[in-house]
Amino acid sequence: MFDSLDDPLTSEEADAIIDKVVERISRKKMEVPALLFFETHKPLSYVGSQFTVAMSPFIVPFFGYDRTRDAIRLLSKREYVDRLVNRLESSAQARNRRPAPELN
Repeated sequence: MFDSLDDPLTSEEADAIIDKVVERISRKKMEVPALLFFETHKPLSYVGSQFTVAMSPFIVPFFGYDRTRDAIRLLSKREYVDRLVNRLESSAQARNRRPAPELN
């Protein structure tokens, strides 16, 4: 089903996918739970990618082929998960540095 899974992500592709993921997580202000999840499950990221391959017939109708393929390829290497965690931490720190809006 996924013919391009053996092709490694280029650095630009990985950065683009990571940016999309971080943007969606940041928009919902869920950086801390996401960091906890990814840090806790980092050793199992490869297993998660293989589980996603096995469950892809059920996942693709909900998330689409491209998103599912990107998730599989991103989770298959620990270095990509490390990059994701670093970007999430940066995003959370940047949001915490912004002044809160004043309520009148």
